[in-house]
Amino acid sequence: MTDTKIPNEKEDIYYLIQSLSKSELRQFRVYTKALNKNKKNVYLKLFEEIKDQSIYDEDALMNKLKLSKRNLRDSKFYLFNMILDCLKSVERKNLKVNFLNEMIKFEILKEKGSLKKAIKKYKKLKEIALVNHEFGLLFSMVKQTDILILMNASQDKVIDGRLSKIEELNYYLELSKNLIDYQQLSILVLGLGYKVQDQRIEENNRLLEFLEHPLLAGENMAKSDIAKYIYFEVNCLIYMGVSDYENGSIYALKGYEFLKSIASPYRNDYRLFLASLSNYLHSRLYLKDIDAYERMVLELDELIQNNYDNLRFSMKAKTFAMKTSAVLCYLDITKKYKKFEEIFPELIVKYKIYKNLIHPNFKAGILYNFIKLFFIGKNFERALQWSEELLNEQRQNPSHLYLVCGNILRIMIHFDMGNLKAIPYIANSAEYFLKTKGRYLAIERCFFKGVAKIKPFHSKKEKRELLKKMSLELDLLFADYKNKQQINRMTGMKEWVKSKIQGNS
Repeated sequence: MTDTKIPNEKEDIYYLIQSLSKSELRQFRVYTKALNKNKKNVYLKLFEEIKDQSIYDEDALMNKLKLSKRNLRDSKFYLFNMILDCLKSVERKNLKVNFLNEMIKFEILKEKGSLKKAIKKYKKLKEIALVNHEFGLLFSMVKQTDILILMNASQDKVIDGRLSKIEELNYYLELSKNLIDYQQLSILVLGLGYKVQDQRIEENNRLLEFLEHPLLAGENMAKSDIAKYIYFEVNCLIYMGVSDYENGSIYALKGYEFLKSIASPYRNDYRLFLASLSNYLHSRLYLKDIDAYERMVLELDELIQNNYDNLRFSMKAKTFAMKTSAVLCYLDITKKYKKFEEIFPELIVKYKIYKNLIHPNFKAGILYNFIKLFFIGKNFERALQWSEELLNEQRQNPSHLYLVCGNILRIMIHFDMGNLKAIPYIANSAEYFLKTKGRYLAIERCFFKGVAKIKPFHSKKEKRELLKKMSLELDLLFADYKNKQQINRMTGMKEWVKSKIQGNS
């Protein structure tokens, strides 16, 4: 399965049930019992069985509930619609839906002549829309205010009011354009950052040139709060993209602190808080600043705990991916394999639930760290199992860094297992695959060719000499290209080669 695959439609009910919050689960159980007072509640039983599955399994459902394939299909269809009907009847804390309902009330008050009440409602709605940066809605609202301007006003006041209205309309258009410009810049920088880290662009200069972009000339270029947050985010992404994690973490923290300063009950900034904390944690981990990670991960845990029950399923998947990515990186750096063994069963259950909604790069990172941690713990069979998962499932991932490192790590695993005969074939396969992706560069070539030269019949001295030669070549290559240290940071290949020279297993 590739990452572009959309989940099978027959699994929709599984993802719908898994996405329900605690309050929605409680409401549905009450709702379905009320509908089926005098009947065996097969739908609730089906609901509970699907909810308890870590992976959707129709055969298990048919066996447990004694249903035929046709009966299961019909029951699923009815249950799916029951859940949707229940959700429609449940009052949900959805700011946008509530806002639109209040807009309808404003329109009714205005049309029915209750203008004083309409003005009060209008002012409150403007305040909420402004906080949420809904500049399009603000523009539409202001366009409809002629009747409010005319109410009890002299001719001069009417003219002044209409001029003021035009100025306000232009102001919201300016805010909207400014915010869109920052959002587009953020997307552009993020995409280019992946290419730089993936080494499809040899130099960092193209990314660093964005620091001269007019929108990044200063915080004052941002015309709204969220635009200002994106100003910090873009700077963070630029520095992280060129492996300047010190400056990356500084801007991530600035963005996080700024969000706290503009918090509003009318706007949910959870997604932005999550992103800024994730960027900060990863930056500090790349700098091996364990104290900063252990201090700030507590704030991430508190953020998740305070919001989790109200998150949509897709945001729960994103939360899982970002938190898990940081945790696995921490366990890799600190070499806490025992802790990884403890949490792995829970991680894999959640991974299987969310995998279809996790961004491909986060998914690749999670799979890669599974391999790395099993390798650290010398559980080579499990490491190879997850290596196959990564290399098969992520073959179409346009970001190749994890695939490169996965192939390098797979050869290291086979070497440590003593499978020297297999290495030339694995190296040739990896070489062919990376050539098809245009991603077979000097460091990979040096490593694959160097390890493949070591044969089972070589003496220990001969093996050490071959490894020494490869180690010198790798040192020269890494010295030439600073940004290629990313591969060594992820695989530990230089240290691994040196440990083999010293005779460490």
